[in-house]
Amino acid sequence: MRLIYLLLLGYLKKTNYGNIYLMWLEHYFLVKAPNADKAFSRVKGFLDRYQLVSYEKIEHTKENYQADNPTFWQVLEAKINENYAFVKDRLSFLEKEGFEKTSSLKDLPQGYLSKELHLIVHFLDGFFGVDSTFYNLEEDSHWVSKGLKREITLNPQNFWLIKIKALSLSETPLFEKFKNF
Repeated sequence: MRLIYLLLLGYLKKTNYGNIYLMWLEHYFLVKAPNADKAFSRVKGFLDRYQLVSYEKIEHTKENYQADNPTFWQVLEAKINENYAFVKDRLSFLEKEGFEKTSSLKDLPQGYLSKELHLIVHFLDGFFGVDSTFYNLEEDSHWVSKGLKREITLNPQNFWLIKIKALSLSETPLFEKFKNF
C-alpha cells in the first residue's frame, strides 16, 4: 500500500516497479465553461464518474486554450487529426490481416483482431478511452460537429480546450489480466 501511495504522490517515477505498472496518459477535452478552473472541474467530474476508464490520479497541466486564443483551432484540429490517424491505423491493420470489406468482418475471429475492431467502434461511437487524444465533452464525441463549431465561433469565451495528465496503475500489463480468464 505504501508503494502505491508513493507512486501516486509522484515520488517514484519508474514505469515498472516490481509488479506495479504505471502509465501516464495525456488527453485534451473540449468543454463549455466560464473559466479554465470550471472547465477542468467538469473534466475531472466526468473522469471520476466514467465507468470504462479509471485513473488513479488526474492532473490539470494548465495547458488551456480558450476558444478566443489564436492557437485554439490549430490545437483542436491537430488533436482531432490524431484521433483520425488512430482510427485509420487500426483500420489499416485489419485490412492487412485480410479484412478489407465490411462483409468480410463476419469472418473476423474472436480475440486480438476483434478487439481491434472493438477499439475502432468505440472511437466512432463516441466512447472515451485511454487511446483518446481528444474528447469533446459537449457532444460525447472524438470529433466536433459543424453546429458546435458555429457555436464556438459565436461564443468563444465559453469554450475551453483543457489538457490533462492521468495516471493508470496496474499490477500487470492490461492484456495479461485477460489471458488468465
